[in-house]
Amino acid sequence: MNYHALCFVDMPFGQKPDLKSGVVVDFDQIYNDAIKPAIEECGLEALRGDEEGSFSRRCLRDYC
Repeated sequence: MNYHALCFVDMPFGQKPDLKSGVVVDFDQIYNDAIKPAIEECGLEALRGDEEGSFSRRCLRDYC
């Protein structure tokens, strides 16, 4: 079996307004432009909570 290191990212997704200022924050862009590339640069696979089904199912499928 080929194992690889995962980095699970638990964060909001989509576009959401900031509760205080009302400014719309694009969490998908933040993830895709900053967080995911940084994780991959470290040699890990980024897995966000809303991607590819549930985290626990992926762990069970790949590691058990």
